[in-house]
Amino acid sequence: MILFPEGALKLQGTGRQVLERCDGRRTFGQIVSALQEEFGTTDPEKIRSDITMFLEQLQRRRIVDY
Repeated sequence: MILFPEGALKLQGTGRQVLERCDGRRTFGQIVSALQEEFGTTDPEKIRSDITMFLEQLQRRRIVDY
């Protein structure tokens, strides 16, 4: 669960896995690579695109910055 001034988000699945890796030490590329390894049967470019879109949405809400 992420709380922010305008509301709250309950994260599940991939979104949760992405944010768990956003620890200030891993780069965007490292997060993408880790999830590409974990979901090896999925198109790597789709994974990168989905993560980018997810983080951009959170960035617009000022929940994350990357």
